[in-house]
Amino acid sequence: MRIANKIPKASTSVLVLIFCLIPPALYARCPIPANGTLEVVAPAGNLIIDTSGTDGVDWDVTGNQISAKQSCNGSVVHIEGTASGGAVRPIPDWHIKVPRTVILDLVTHAGSITIGNSDSKINARTGGGDVLVGNVNGEMSIMSRAGNIRAGDIGSNADIRSSEGGNLVLGNVKGEVTAWTLAGDITISSAQKVASAITGGGNMLISRVFGSFKGKSDAGSIRILEAGSSVEATTGSGSIYLKLVPNRQSGELHVNLEAGTGDIQLWLPTGMKADIQATAQGSQIHSDFPLVAQAPRGSIRGLPSNIDPGIKVPPGMTFAAPPSSFQTTETGQRNGGGNPIHLRTTVGKVEIKLFN
Repeated sequence: MRIANKIPKASTSVLVLIFCLIPPALYARCPIPANGTLEVVAPAGNLIIDTSGTDGVDWDVTGNQISAKQSCNGSVVHIEGTASGGAVRPIPDWHIKVPRTVILDLVTHAGSITIGNSDSKINARTGGGDVLVGNVNGEMSIMSRAGNIRAGDIGSNADIRSSEGGNLVLGNVKGEVTAWTLAGDITISSAQKVASAITGGGNMLISRVFGSFKGKSDAGSIRILEAGSSVEATTGSGSIYLKLVPNRQSGELHVNLEAGTGDIQLWLPTGMKADIQATAQGSQIHSDFPLVAQAPRGSIRGLPSNIDPGIKVPPGMTFAAPPSSFQTTETGQRNGGGNPIHLRTTVGKVEIKLFN
């Protein structure tokens, strides 16, 4: 039996999925308690999960290439499909209606996954396809072999991964975030903590992280508009922007920003205690407060490293390396020193700004 299409709509601030009404009589039905678990295993299929159900699981699979059966075992409903043979084309739709309080454990070996708002835990995996999820009050784990992943606000921890590439987007996360993609952008509205954010090639935009952040992009910029605790950010090629807004300026934190090729800009509150070390190419370190240049270890500042500093230089002769051909390190303290801050770019400039 074919079901009327369900159309997801999204506002600009909060990801919300609104599904059209589903006819009351579907292909099959299993009763399920409010805190039950739905397990779905699809050899192929776009899983479309409507979370407006009441006391049961109603479902249907389009086409005739998939043979599916259900198992109703009290608090657990298990639905599993078998392909009739050969490649499944086109990918069928699995229309499933459940209560929003049900735990979801979903697997499709090929196809997209769309889930409405949920008050429970979500674990969803696809062998290839995009994943779109509404607001989730519980923990969320999403994995796609290749595809974009987008979710709304998450009430607990969020773990999202796209192993062969795709953009990752999260709303406001009240727990810890782990995000990994082989190639794609990572965007997070806010998080209590970003334990790990890694992209093989893509930009990162973190609007706010209340706790610590640890992330890496092999090629792409990293922008953290507000961070409340320690930050470790590395990019092979791209700029890094960080505004440090610590929850307590007397608290212990550290900052380590490193770019292979790209500029680094750091904003610090005026009252923060800090020991700062900045390294950049040539004389491209700019700070709102004085820093002291350090001579490279084992050499004289400005003298090429292949020249023995102990040799006698004839009168009137000097060695002057072009400003762009050597690394310069400058150090300084704020408010008596304290939190260690290390900034380093191989090719690019470092800027340190103060704000009230």
